[in-house]
Amino acid sequence: MKTLIIDDDERSHVVLRDLLVRHHPEVEVVSAGYNVKEGVELVNSYRPELLFLDIQMPDGTGFDLLNAVPDPKFHLIFITGFDQYAQTAIRFGALDYLSKPVNPADLATAIIKVRLRQIERIQLAQLEIMQETLRKLEKRELPQRMSIATNQGVLYFPTIEVVRLEAMQNFTEFIIRSDSRRLIASHNLKKFELDLKPYAVFMRIHKSYLVNLLQITRLIKGEKSYVEMIDGVIVPVAKRYRQELENRLQNL
Repeated sequence: MKTLIIDDDERSHVVLRDLLVRHHPEVEVVSAGYNVKEGVELVNSYRPELLFLDIQMPDGTGFDLLNAVPDPKFHLIFITGFDQYAQTAIRFGALDYLSKPVNPADLATAIIKVRLRQIERIQLAQLEIMQETLRKLEKRELPQRMSIATNQGVLYFPTIEVVRLEAMQNFTEFIIRSDSRRLIASHNLKKFELDLKPYAVFMRIHKSYLVNLLQITRLIKGEKSYVEMIDGVIVPVAKRYRQELENRLQNL
């Protein structure tokens, strides 16, 4: 798999190349760049199948590079330092990233996903959502739409349309108010709980359920508590979440 690394951090190049040589010989790093200008030239010259791309570089961002490449057809894995805004933005765009320093297990997972991915190109809508999310988060605003990679492909919808998320072992089912399809995302519920944590209207109420509080129509109290969702489904409330749930419903 013809691959480029574009990152201004020399150590990141060394670590990533070493891991690829030792554990992923099918990934051939044909060249590397250290800034946006070099990256654009290398992408246009080599036409890679896979691009490892840093977000922050001296002469711009990874977004600048992507905007300068017409019709990108490579797989994309971002490399980022501990920047919660950037990581949330990437996840909202249903794209992959590796945190620095690169963890071998995370790298292996990302490469497996690249090999299994059926969509052979970056979808512009994913990049648009990612950039919109980052802009809003940097202004302390919350993005109004998100995307998830599901068994139906990458889907885009208003965040407020999410009714609830249900855990399915290492997967998560999304129930969307405006979409009757069964949508299974290839991440566990904990991952989405972190993604949606900034939103006051989303809350984990059970080990298997994360709900949109605005989509609750009734709270049923008793020895065991439940909520009725707008689609008529009854969802259990774990004892340790009861008081917080009541408080948050009252404060909406």
